Amino acid sequence: MLRRPDPVLLKDVAVRQVHKDGSVRVRVSLHTHCEQPVETTATLLLDGQTVTRDVTLYPGWNRTDLTVRITAPRLWWPVGHGAQPLYDLQVRIGETTRQMRIGLREIALIETFTEPGDGNVSSAVMDVHQHNRGGNSRIVETLARNFRFPDGFDEMCWLSQVSQGLAMKTAVEFWRSSKPRSIGTLYWQLNDTWPVASWASLEYGGAWKLTQYMARRFYAPVLVTAQPEGNEVVILAVNDTPGTVSLSVAAMRIDVTGPMQAAGDWACICPPDRAVEVARLPAALLGAQEILHLRWRDVERRHAGENEYWPNRPKGYALPEPQITCTETDDGVRLETDRPAFFVTQGFGGADIWSDNCFTLLPGTPRLVQRVRRREGLAGAAHLRWLKG
Repeated sequence: MLRRPDPVLLKDVAVRQVHKDGSVRVRVSLHTHCEQPVETTATLLLDGQTVTRDVTLYPGWNRTDLTVRITAPRLWWPVGHGAQPLYDLQVRIGETTRQMRIGLREIALIETFTEPGDGNVSSAVMDVHQHNRGGNSRIVETLARNFRFPDGFDEMCWLSQVSQGLAMKTAVEFWRSSKPRSIGTLYWQLNDTWPVASWASLEYGGAWKLTQYMARRFYAPVLVTAQPEGNEVVILAVNDTPGTVSLSVAAMRIDVTGPMQAAGDWACICPPDRAVEVARLPAALLGAQEILHLRWRDVERRHAGENEYWPNRPKGYALPEPQITCTETDDGVRLETDRPAFFVTQGFGGADIWSDNCFTLLPGTPRLVQRVRRREGLAGAAHLRWLKG
């Protein structure tokens, strides 16, 4: 007996966990494909709960999200750390049913190779996962030179990635601003082949470190950067596109306690063959608690960006605690703040890829951070991080 083929092809089932306030929200995304419009029903069964949704699917690719909140989750722990309970999950859409078992756990990469007592940069396990002799000591020394010492091991891991990204940014922007004396840069290294402390911008397993997000900005095709030169700060534009671009550039003095003041607006023509000087500002223009914030856009609105220049080491700034409002959206978060917040990071340590991360959040300028790629694996931290004073 011949059966009519299912008009809905279920290609993938992606599961995302958000751990918050002792509960877990499990969102299951059904990725389907069909050749013609289809009206059908999608169903999720998990933890004794059933969620049903009527959906209309259109020709091509579709995504259907179903969500269950587990208020008393039984968490899965790595071997030797605790119990490993699994939940039976079943989804159905069209005539297709898919079953799987999942564990509920918010976990970071470091937890996959450490015991509870190993969460210290000087532990024997962390030394084994550092192949550069004295490398961990240099990480700590660099942090102490530039930042106020972090509170706890988790904060140190995050701050070490901020430090790595700033080191790369400083070098790459300097060399790009000297174009054509320097016509290009590469950084070492892209990825790791095992869990290790290294210069890689991708974790073992492919998760993005903060350097990878920052590289997308400091390698932007059109970049505006500020470089110190004697008693001045020189603002330069770099264009690595094939043609000339016309830019509008704005600079703003930001006091870390909150006040912001315009420092200048300029228009410039930036050819592709060299860096162009936009303006010069006296270094004394910036107060002891101020940074310089740059924003630019080309007239055709193809290129836009933001950048900061810190005249002093971050540890020299008395950073007040910002009040950041975080509102969840369908596939991301909307962030607002009452004070400047620096290196704001969402989902630290997780496998998912975000539209942006490790950025400056300013009062009156909300930021929408979206999950642009879901990747199976480690769940990121449920809370935001930013530079503390």
